[in-house]
Amino acid sequence: GERCHVVVPPGKGYGADGWPPLVPPYATLEFEIELVSFRTMNQAAPRPAPGYPSMEKLDAELTDRLSQALELKDEGNKLLKTGQHVEACRRYRQGIKTFEYRKGQCGLQGESLEKAKPLLCALHLNLAVSQLSQCMWDVAERNCRRVIELDETNAKARYRCARSLEEQGKIEGALRCLSFIPKEKKTKEIVELTKKLKAVVNDRKAKEKSMYGQMFAPQAGEQ
Repeated sequence: GERCHVVVPPGKGYGADGWPPLVPPYATLEFEIELVSFRTMNQAAPRPAPGYPSMEKLDAELTDRLSQALELKDEGNKLLKTGQHVEACRRYRQGIKTFEYRKGQCGLQGESLEKAKPLLCALHLNLAVSQLSQCMWDVAERNCRRVIELDETNAKARYRCARSLEEQGKIEGALRCLSFIPKEKKTKEIVELTKKLKAVVNDRKAKEKSMYGQMFAPQAGEQ
């Protein structure tokens, strides 16, 4: 039940780069933290939600679960190619759920997570593609973010995240997201999207400058 208010200055947080698209540059982070429970290292891992496997079971069955998730991904890819986006989404979600011990929470850690990471990234990325095709911008962004958590320089994740942010009108956030892609990973699509977003920002600034210039310009007859 103990609570505390934690303030993290930019120098101790994400600094000048931020953490696109979640944290802008030079952001001061504030957290309200409440101690809900604690456990010692020799206690059992968190209990899974009803209907989900335990984290220990996930590790023990990793090989079988990888095969199951890969099969679901391949099924989703076939459906995606034929434009069956709803069914494709269902397969990708089922593949992701294969590694969850609670809804939306991956139960893999350490070496097991490293083994499953490429497949998890592919499932989230393909799910995002299908969601973008259905104009589901916010959930597509969420799936891209999960890939970025696993691989922060993943070009596909940042490109698709930027597209979803653009569609939501979050142009600056989209640009920050793209800025973290290493130069060697920037494809023609990424470069073109970056130019397009910068043009939108520049046009917006020009319009604002013109508007404020008219507001404060001397009126006829004024000295």
